[in-house]
Amino acid sequence: MFEGIRITLYLVYFVLGVIVLGVATVIILMNDRGIRPVSGRHAILGQIGRAKQDIPTGKLGKVYIFGEYWEAICDEDLMDNEAIKVIEVHDKFVKVVKSDSLPETV
Repeated sequence: MFEGIRITLYLVYFVLGVIVLGVATVIILMNDRGIRPVSGRHAILGQIGRAKQDIPTGKLGKVYIFGEYWEAICDEDLMDNEAIKVIEVHDKFVKVVKSDSLPETV
């Protein structure tokens, strides 16, 4: 039926390789779903950090969260090096509250 067509061993290896890569890609993509974001605004929501200066109620001040310095605002006075938790993320600052958890050290 196909007298003039010959399949070389290299072609068989190539096709098997493509199939294996395709299956591996599908497995990786299936396992990747549901992982918490590691960058951007949602990555720091709920993170624990430290105030890096005294921050009066309703004023902006520096905090250290998840390896970065952020401008933050709080509804109560914060002291330098006090534990904080992020409750809201805005464009240019985060809103924090005091935290009882042990934050990362800086």
